[in-house]
Amino acid sequence: MLPSLLIVDDFLSDLWAARRAALGLGYDPALQHGNFPGLNSTAPFATAPIDTAISNLLGVKLGPAPGTQHGHCRLTSKGAKGKSGVHIDPAAYSGILYLSRPEDRAKPHAGGTDFFRHKRAGLEAVPQDPAKIAASGYGDLNALVDHVVNRDTTNAAK
Repeated sequence: MLPSLLIVDDFLSDLWAARRAALGLGYDPALQHGNFPGLNSTAPFATAPIDTAISNLLGVKLGPAPGTQHGHCRLTSKGAKGKSGVHIDPAAYSGILYLSRPEDRAKPHAGGTDFFRHKRAGLEAVPQDPAKIAASGYGDLNALVDHVVNRDTTNAAK
């Protein structure tokens, strides 16, 4: 069984080179769309070596999910707010590579990723197959996402 969460510290051999490359991708506010805080890069980061390394760690070949911004970086400043809050990504796995400086992540509420369980539905993840979607009480994936995720996106207490 594949893990639902994998944390790998000190993943890159040269974090600072990767940070410089990510910051050099360009972040044009005029090209932004979506519910997230911050700015997505206008070009993707070269992820082939990362994809391969994570695939090897999991023992399964991973790659970009259609319709996602695989490899794009996000530049988010302190206090940045998005239109939504709790959300799901349309993939079986989502990878996050933090390139923050130590002084940026040492403060309380300095960012990062939170994981949630929807209290009413009891879900920690969106089921990936029709039988599991039906078992959760929904006829299709869109209904589940709309009723569980989208309805409560800005209320993390739910």
